[in-house]
Amino acid sequence: MDYATIEEAVRAKLVETFNGLSDTRCKVGDLDSVFQNMLSEGELQGCILDFLRGYPDTQQPFKTQIWIWRIMGIFLIQYSPTIETDMRDVVSSLSSMFAADHTLGGLTARVMISEIDTPEPASIQDVSFYWIPFTVDVFDR
Repeated sequence: MDYATIEEAVRAKLVETFNGLSDTRCKVGDLDSVFQNMLSEGELQGCILDFLRGYPDTQQPFKTQIWIWRIMGIFLIQYSPTIETDMRDVVSSLSSMFAADHTLGGLTARVMISEIDTPEPASIQDVSFYWIPFTVDVFDR
């Protein structure tokens, strides 16, 4: 499978999983657009994805060489009075996002969130928000 198709499937799964996201606020490699769309749409959540790396590997139960694609994601949450609850909800949803569909509908051998990092406070154009970095591992046959 080509990488762009896999990356788009992961992006679409994020939009499907999080009610606070849309196609305009969940994009590949376009932080400025996502942030501007969050502000103009008055929405509190956004997400960007970007290629981190890919490498060949042989892991059980696969008997042939496979490719593992690592996709870096950053989930953005604009500051609000419910920020602590919002961040916990995002982390919980990220951790279980692929539980019911660990193959992206048969597109891949396996997909999983392999890492969720510590939320970090930030500010862009005097707007306070938190960003939550995460990593998606995709095992491509």
